[in-house]
Amino acid sequence: MNRAYKYAQAFFSVYGDIVTYELIGNIDKAAQFLSRHRRALFLFKVPVIDRSVKINALQEFCDRFTLGESIKKLLTLLLDERRSSEFMLVLQEISALYRKKNNMIALTVASSYALTDEQRSAIEAFLAERIAGEKSYTYTIDPALIAGVRVYSDNFLWEISVAKQLRDLYYSAIW
Repeated sequence: MNRAYKYAQAFFSVYGDIVTYELIGNIDKAAQFLSRHRRALFLFKVPVIDRSVKINALQEFCDRFTLGESIKKLLTLLLDERRSSEFMLVLQEISALYRKKNNMIALTVASSYALTDEQRSAIEAFLAERIAGEKSYTYTIDPALIAGVRVYSDNFLWEISVAKQLRDLYYSAIW
């Protein structure tokens, strides 16, 4: 059991009653931001930066993603324990625990371009026929797909794209 998971469990034991689906969506967005901007966490490790500056930065971060006071308290605790590098991991674990507790599946839909609402609805209807349970969707753009869509979760992958066709051709030529 890793440390991020333990922090997430402790968070749920204290704040589990106030965690909502909307908050989890905001947590996912914040974790995704931290995943893409890992340098942002570096500033929390610099010892010459005053704690009050770091707390203000945490407040702005929590406000930007509408994370609420409970998450701010958790992140402040991590900051005080010199574990700011684990912000993203702890947020991801909170999200995963919520989904597990509520029997939800987190799906990421990556496409080579921004999808319209109609296209998103068609993808969601397609997946509703194939995957049981409540689903939450995160949409991302991945130009490496060239053209097409990839849908994945912790234990599911479905892809139709030019990149996949090229991979299939490559591997069929090798074998």
